[in-house]
Amino acid sequence: MTRSWITDPTLTVAADGTGTVTATLGGYGTSMDDPDKFETLTPVEDVVVATLTGVDVTPTGFTVTPDYLGRTITTPADGVAQVTSGANAGAFPQSFVDFQAKTGQGSYWYSSGGAADARKPASALSVAYTAAAVTTAPTVTVSQTTGLTQGQTVTVSGSGFLPAGTATNGVRPPLAGQFSGVYVVFGKFADVWKPSAGAASSARSVITQKWALPAASMATVGGANAGAVELRADGTFSVDLALTTTEAQKLAAGNFGIYTYAGSGTVYAPFETSTPLAFSTASDVIVEVPTWVDEVSGSFGWAFEGTSPANLGTAVQEGENFVATGSLTNIVVTDTRTGGSSPFTWSISGQAGDFASTGGGSFSAGYLGWKPKVVAGAVTGGTEVTSTRLGGAGLASSRVLASSTSAVSATVGADLSLVIPGTTTAGDYASKLTITALQ
Repeated sequence: MTRSWITDPTLTVAADGTGTVTATLGGYGTSMDDPDKFETLTPVEDVVVATLTGVDVTPTGFTVTPDYLGRTITTPADGVAQVTSGANAGAFPQSFVDFQAKTGQGSYWYSSGGAADARKPASALSVAYTAAAVTTAPTVTVSQTTGLTQGQTVTVSGSGFLPAGTATNGVRPPLAGQFSGVYVVFGKFADVWKPSAGAASSARSVITQKWALPAASMATVGGANAGAVELRADGTFSVDLALTTTEAQKLAAGNFGIYTYAGSGTVYAPFETSTPLAFSTASDVIVEVPTWVDEVSGSFGWAFEGTSPANLGTAVQEGENFVATGSLTNIVVTDTRTGGSSPFTWSISGQAGDFASTGGGSFSAGYLGWKPKVVAGAVTGGTEVTSTRLGGAGLASSRVLASSTSAVSATVGADLSLVIPGTTTAGDYASKLTITALQ
């Protein structure tokens, strides 16, 4: 006979549906070769009893079969070898089998080729529970609470106003016995105003009232025209309230504020909230001071450093092409603009026209490319554009040479490269380069 036990089992399930069952194992060491051996084993903590795959956790629990089939382990040198083929081949976790080897039960927990193998695969593990309800205390926020003016509209938002069984059911028609939501009130209430504190209705001087309740009940109380607003299933609502008071209300005792409390005569303390409001008075001098903005001054301009934008010299043969290179004459950008409320930006772009010779020859401006460079100034150079002869886009369309997101003076240029077919008619060719500055 062998004896072992499991204590303090712990189930862990990860978000990906995998899990483990760990426990403390204890028992007695025995041997099939020595029937008189019966030694107390030192308990071993955190032994993996089972591994789980494909766990689908639901609000009430789950059922899953622990991993066994197809699993392999390393058996002790003096133990029974594992059989790894067949319909019932498998094993419990290595650490569990290792402990059971000490009790003399090692081969009981993996396929060993005996008739009992069919009974060794793990049975389904079922876990059931009742999840604790998550409650959120009702809260109210108001878009503005101080410095208010007559007739101003504020937005009132609430959350956490959820049904709580019969405690939140109405006691007066037309919502008697149904979830009756919450009144949302702009008013002037006494210091002690809450129905749950036994305050009389006279302690609550209502100026403007809305009724937040489920959409299905809104028509029952007269709909939006009667002040109904939707209390969504998640316990939230949002409503605009116009804050208008009379001289008599200003002089009356109490505190202006946004108040909420259960509707339809229900008394439910968690729904009772108050948000104080403060109006500007006749003695207040109100002025809004904007951020100081300096007037715009300075200027923006640009010019070539030389008289000719570029001269590529004489093209040379390279493979099946003629290639000519050179440099764009540097462009000096002067930007001294300051002030204003918006950032100053600029960009310099270039576009070449088709090349033409005095003898009537021509070829596309797309054969011309450039590699922008920033000679001076903290600005951003444009992207390199290669000849269409080399698979690039060329300068037949406008391309950015340099740009800046602030008022910065700079010197920019570009290395030019012209690659044209070797079949191009000989001659002196020229192209018009158009530079555009945007600011």
